[in-house]
Amino acid sequence: KKNQFTQLPGVTFNEKSFSSYLSTASSLRRTMQQQVSPLRGSSPRKAGGPSLQQ
Repeated sequence: KKNQFTQLPGVTFNEKSFSSYLSTASSLRRTMQQQVSPLRGSSPRKAGGPSLQQ
């Protein structure tokens, strides 16, 4: 019974969080593509190297 009780609200919460995750993921992808695209165009090693070290 405990398993069923935790699964039922968990599914509804996952559905809500999944829908919100899609909306946030789509916005994050747009921002990430804008930030990463210029780095790939110039030099990913010079741009990505120091940022990863810091």
